[in-house]
Amino acid sequence: MNLNNDVLNYFVYKKVIKKADVKTIESESARLNMTPESYMLAKGYVTEITALEALGELYCLPCTEVDMLDIDKEYMKQFSYAFMKKHKVLPISL
Repeated sequence: MNLNNDVLNYFVYKKVIKKADVKTIESESARLNMTPESYMLAKGYVTEITALEALGELYCLPCTEVDMLDIDKEYMKQFSYAFMKKHKVLPISL
């Protein structure tokens, strides 16, 4: 099982990338010792939003638009922005 290949094929299935780009992404990411996701972000094949949405569906992780949530601002002050961005988390309730 090649997880990188499965991810790329799912991105093609979701029409995030073109099938013709898969070979290039595989070879160049391996050559540069990067994950295909990192390579696609760096080269502009995907945006962080489209990549995370597709990966969320692939791994059956829930996701939602932030503007749909009623977030308590006092609770958010307990975490630094850098921490939330690094770990891609957003505390919404206690």
